[in-house]
Amino acid sequence: MCPNLVCLTWILLAISTQQEMLVEGKMKVVVESFETRSDHEFVEYFRQVPGNKLLYTFRVVKPAPAFSINIFTRALKNHQLMYNISLDGCQFLKNPLFKKVLGEVYRSMLVNESFTCPMKPKIYFIRSLVVTLKLPSFHPAGQFQYKMRVKMPQSKAPFVMEINAKYKVVILRT
Repeated sequence: MCPNLVCLTWILLAISTQQEMLVEGKMKVVVESFETRSDHEFVEYFRQVPGNKLLYTFRVVKPAPAFSINIFTRALKNHQLMYNISLDGCQFLKNPLFKKVLGEVYRSMLVNESFTCPMKPKIYFIRSLVVTLKLPSFHPAGQFQYKMRVKMPQSKAPFVMEINAKYKVVILRT
C-alpha cells in the first residue's frame, strides 16, 4: 500500500493521457485537465515525451542539493482543503520506510537511474504508471484540484516543477 497523496500523484500521471481509470472497482477517476510546468531556471522543462504516452521527462540544469515536495488537494465546489502535505525531498528519498512502502511503485516509474540527493544536472525520465493503484478509501465523490510542487531553497520562484490537475471521482454502485 502506498501513502495516499503519493498514490494520487501516480494515478494522475498514469491517466493524464487516458482520461479515465477504474480504481479498485469502486471508483472511477476522470482527469478533466492535466498540466506540468517548470521554472525554466533550475528545471528547464517538465513534460510528456513527444510521441510516447507513457514517459515524462524533465531536465535539471542546476545542482539541487535540497528540495521539498508540496502536495495539496482541494474540492472545487467549496474550495475545502482535503490534503496538504510538505516533505523534505532528500529525507523522503533516503528514508528506508519509503523504499519499503513504495519500493515497487518507485522502481516501476524509474527509467534511467534512481533519484538521489543532491540531484545532478541532467535529463531525467519517469514512467507513467498504468498499474492498479489505490485512492484513499475515504476519498469522496466530486470534482477536485490536485497540485504537486517541487521547490528548491535556492530558487525565488514558487516552484521548480509543478503538476496541476483537475479530476472527478465517481463512486460506482454495485
